[in-house]
Amino acid sequence: MIPYLFQIYGPIYLNCYGLAILIGIAVLIILSNHDKELKKLVSPDQLINIIIIGTIIGIIGGMALWGIVNYQTLESWTEALEFWNGGLSILGVVIAISIFIPIYLKYKKIPVVKFLDRITIYTALTQSIARIGCFCAGCCYGIKTNTIFGVTYTHPDSGAPLFLRIHPAQLYSSFLLFLIFLLLYFVLQKYFKKPGQIFTSYLFLISLERFITDFIRADREFSSFETINFFSINQWIALLIALISIVLFIYYSQRILRKTTSHP
Repeated sequence: MIPYLFQIYGPIYLNCYGLAILIGIAVLIILSNHDKELKKLVSPDQLINIIIIGTIIGIIGGMALWGIVNYQTLESWTEALEFWNGGLSILGVVIAISIFIPIYLKYKKIPVVKFLDRITIYTALTQSIARIGCFCAGCCYGIKTNTIFGVTYTHPDSGAPLFLRIHPAQLYSSFLLFLIFLLLYFVLQKYFKKPGQIFTSYLFLISLERFITDFIRADREFSSFETINFFSINQWIALLIALISIVLFIYYSQRILRKTTSHP
């Protein structure tokens, strides 16, 4: 695995992690631009602006949560800003976007829930592509293994431990996120027609993915409270997001149902 593809100029390199994020965002833009339901909600220019703003907000949120979770191991607070080296929490990205993008959509008078329902179908694919960048960079690496699935990092700039056979946890995560995209695109959007159901399903599925894959990640961080350390900090956050998504799913489903029954 090579964290850099080639040198651009001096200390500037084409970073595989950053490139994967850019490809993921490009795929999100292309697929979203071809979504007929999204075209009814926003113009192409509005969509690009929302994605750009969402990317910036997501990066800030991802760096913030990563820094909070990993503060005990940081040599300097500036490490939390180096997202191109893998210092980015996907859960932090999701939380930040889920909080601030609805505010922006509301301000622009864009239907919030309907927009989130459509865009999150493709967001899972973007995350899947970004995880490949994690694999190249060596961040988010897995625990030691002797199985055939193990990989060995040898590049000195890799974030993973060198010359040690470990689980490619990043690829497991990428595969699960890709399955989530397929499930959302080919199955759930056909059956979940009520506003809010797709978005909350997305939140539940990605939190479940993180909860599962964290069991084989070697970079897990735990709380100072020993009594709750049967799960990592990120697993507790994932469980909280999953719980919130279930409550919201029920709320949106019942809310629409009541409107339908009261106005036949």
